[in-house]
Amino acid sequence: MKGLRSPREFYVGRLTEGIATLGAAFYPKRVIVRLSDFKSNEYANLVGGERYEPEEENPMLGFRGAGRYVSESFRDCFALGVRSDEARA
Repeated sequence: MKGLRSPREFYVGRLTEGIATLGAAFYPKRVIVRLSDFKSNEYANLVGGERYEPEEENPMLGFRGAGRYVSESFRDCFALGVRSDEARA
């Protein structure tokens, strides 16, 4: 993250870069970008994820997908994803 102002800038930049790479690979066709549908156990396996994710008996039925996106506790992460999407437009 050297040379970046914040972890947010790093996250938005990497996500933007990934979306742009996918779009370029299929140009001039339209590309539909789906945001993450990770299950809580998959997020927990990311660096530092265990601090934020609940341990669920059945992650397939838990905190994921659209339910996560509309959750107050996920609002900041969702906003970063939207910023990435706007940056590539």
